[in-house]
Formats: sequence, C-alpha cells, structure tokens
Amino acid sequence: MTEQSRPLRVTFQALGCRTNQYEAEALGSLFAERGWQVVTSPPWDLGIVVSCAVTALAESKSRTLLRRLSRISPGCRRILCSCYAQNLLRAREPFPEADLVVGNRIKHRIPLLAEALLRGESLAQYHELPGPPGSWTAWDDLRLHRLLWHTRGFVKIQEGCQRFCSYCIISHLRGKPVSRPEEDILEEIAHLAAEGCGEVILTGIHLGSYGGEGEEEPLGRLVQKISRIAGVKRIRFGSLEPFSITPALLTMLQETPQFCPHFHIPLQSGDDGVLERMRRGYTAGEFARLISMVREIFGEDLHVSTDLLVGFPGEDAGAFERTLKLSENLGFGKLHVFPFSPREGTPAFSWARPPKKETEERCRRAALLGEVLLARYASRWRGRAVTVLVEKQEALEQPFFQGHTPHFLLARFPGRAFPGEERSGRVTDLSGGDLLCDSLEEPSGSLSEERSCVEVDLHE
Repeated sequence: MTEQSRPLRVTFQALGCRTNQYEAEALGSLFAERGWQVVTSPPWDLGIVVSCAVTALAESKSRTLLRRLSRISPGCRRILCSCYAQNLLRAREPFPEADLVVGNRIKHRIPLLAEALLRGESLAQYHELPGPPGSWTAWDDLRLHRLLWHTRGFVKIQEGCQRFCSYCIISHLRGKPVSRPEEDILEEIAHLAAEGCGEVILTGIHLGSYGGEGEEEPLGRLVQKISRIAGVKRIRFGSLEPFSITPALLTMLQETPQFCPHFHIPLQSGDDGVLERMRRGYTAGEFARLISMVREIFGEDLHVSTDLLVGFPGEDAGAFERTLKLSENLGFGKLHVFPFSPREGTPAFSWARPPKKETEERCRRAALLGEVLLARYASRWRGRAVTVLVEKQEALEQPFFQGHTPHFLLARFPGRAFPGEERSGRVTDLSGGDLLCDSLEEPSGSLSEERSCVEVDLHE
C-alpha cells in the first residue's frame, strides 16, 4: 500500500442486482483488510462503481456516478467494474470517466490494481480475462470478511448464465455458469453469523443452476446445511427463475425452518407469443401452474414477487392486458416493472417495438397494479403478529425502527432497537404495502452504532 500520513480512502457506488450488492460489499471488505478506509463521505482517494448493463439507463447512471465521484472529491481516481465495464470491453474505446475499466470474474484483483494506480504506475485502462465470456470457468475469488453497510448478509454462490433470453445482455457479459465451492460458502456464512448476521440472502446470476447438472437438488441441500450453522436465523433467495423450480426443491425448502416464505420468480410477460419471442422457455399457463404448486407446498401466506418487462417487441394491447390479468389472478405481491431496453448484441435489439409513449403508459398502469397487489397482499397481515430483524433505526422526534418480516414485507415499529436485533409486534395499520406495528415487547439497552450505507440502486 502507498506510504502516506493517513489511510487511503475508498468509496463505492453499486447499481443493479443483489449480486452486484454482494460484490461491492466484498470488495469493500477486501480493501478494509488491506488497510484502506471505506467511506461514504468525501474526500476519498478512489471511487469504485459496481455497474449494471441490464438497460441503457443503468449504463447512463454508471457514467453519471463516475463523474459525480470526481466532482464531489476532486482529484480522486475512479474504477468502473462489473457488467457495464464488461460491455465496454467489447469495443475498448477510450472511456474518460474512469481510470480503469475492470471486467467480470477478476474483481478480486481490483485492490492490487488500485494500489498500483495510486502509486502512479502506468496501467492499461482495460482489464479482463482472456477469451470470450462463454469460455470462462474461473470463480472470482471475492470474499466477504465482514458486513460494512448491511445488517442482512448477501452471499454470492453462483455466477454466469447460458439461457440467452432474446433481450438480455447479461448472458453475454457474465460468462459460463459456475458454482462457488460449497466449503467456501459455508465458511463465509459461519463467519458472518458469528459476527452477528442473522439473515443471509443467497445470490447469483442464475441461482437455480447452482451445483451444475447431474446433482440431485444441490441448492436445496446447500440451504439445509446453511440452516445448521449457529446464528443463522433466516435464509432467503435473491431471485429464482421458474425453470429452476422443482417439487423436490420446494419440499426441501419448506422443511427448513429458517427458509423465509418469499420467492421472487420473474414472469416478464403473461402472453404466450411474447414469452416465445423472449425465449423464456415456458408459457403463461405453465407459469401459472408453477405458482399454484409453490403455494400448495408453502401455503397461501406465501409472498411471490415478480418482474414484468413491458413494451417488448410484439407486445400489443391484448398481450399487455393478458399480462395484467395473469398478474392479478396469480396474487403477486410486489411487482418490479421495467420498460424494454434494446441491448446491442441481443436478437431483440433490432426488432420493432411499441411506441415510447405507449410503453410509458403501460409501465404506469403496471406499476399502479403493483401498488394495489402489494397493498392487497399486505392487508392479510392486519391484526397479526410479525417478527423482524431490525435493519434501520430512525432517530426522529418520534423514533421508529424497521426491518423485513420473513415474508419480505417492510414493517415499522415505534421506539428504538439495535440493528440486527429480533423484535416482534402486532400489525395495527398499513401504509401502502408496508406494515405499521405496535411492539409486543419493551426495548432494552442502548443502540449500537449504525453501519453507514453505500448508495445502492437495486432492481428489487
């Protein structure tokens, strides 16, 4: 590390999926282990953007964040990594917003690259693994030594996807699917739990492909092993594709007390023609039967959230109405609504799509339906007892704390509590899809120091 009178200071900005959120915190942990000070307030010597390329807007946000880092802390050096960085590597054109552009699967090298950069060494701007992403078999050896920003622990267990949906650039940027060694996963989670992390969220680009082919429900077996680690109170998934879900997996999860009864299962469209053009690999009817099976195993209190991709090429008014109708019939809770963003290099890039204003209006209607569905689902909890792991304390004139229930609803309680503490209450009212609760127990002790939060823009 460069010799100077104070520790070097690094700040992070993360956009996109929960995998990016893990990678940002793991990178921060690696920098901290090397003696850097991880900060959220200027000045900083280095700013790192963990980027997203799902949409053109996400890439634009990454560029804006890089410029903002330099504007807030003049003279700092900047590194762009993750999917937008990998997308830039395809053309390798000059990119003035960043000193270094680091592709996927080599993020563990970033601390060493950063130290060389700040020593003034001459470095190439672009860094990536050799060969096309589809040939990569390496696991990016990021490790989360301690939580820096969150009370819940995101743990990456899988990388890459080869589904190649017609609209998605991520299969072209993240590489061949690989799974993290089981012993590394269990060791990391045991360490986090010993540090007081009671909830872990397993993440991956295509989480359901964890373990590879030929193994019998490796994801379910992993969850069962994690449940036996002392201190783990809750286990969640980030997102699970419908073609990964089997009755055997669901049964294993349902029989694991720590597994939380919430699934995020992307639908994208409720129209068979659109689903076929998307290359999703299922029909609307097959998806509906899947959700019925999940509810049969987990019960009607289960929260199922989903993604809707609106304005896809070929989506006419009838196709959109069928998507809304199916979403309502399936009783989703939270809807994540995204307008179609053409990604160069994918088949759908050049396909004719609905007019922009029409897509915007459909997004508005889908988002309004999402508010109704979430409030409708949340209303079933009125008058019932719920438990949260406290995530945030607001020290206002009338202080309150909040956290998520096992069913992944945000619940707010009056009073004070330790972040990470388990608290129970009764739901007395609703605020949209949030639960307003009265505590069933008196708070005790004083608050621990809260973790500072990295700025994160998640597709949640």
